[in-house]
Amino acid sequence: MTAEGRPYVQATIHGTAASGYMPAAPSVTCRLVADPTTGAILGGQLIGGHGVAKRIDVVSVAVWHHLTAADLVDADLGYCPPLSPTWDPIQIAARKLLTQLG
Repeated sequence: MTAEGRPYVQATIHGTAASGYMPAAPSVTCRLVADPTTGAILGGQLIGGHGVAKRIDVVSVAVWHHLTAADLVDADLGYCPPLSPTWDPIQIAARKLLTQLG
């Protein structure tokens, strides 16, 4: 795909913002956009309930520091069942991006 003359790949996942066994775990949709050549994260979008808003900070840091999808997959993010599943939705989306990057 291209936008503004720049090629990109994107991945969108649907999950939860808390461990699935937590009562009423809020849903989250996460989309990441990356450069198809370098895998660098170009941007992202998160939509969901409680606990989703602060996750965009991870995407902002990734863009600012030119992190790749592989960097996000390997990131050591905090785990707290009421606030995050074992694999954060951002990392799941990054893993999906990696499949498109080859």
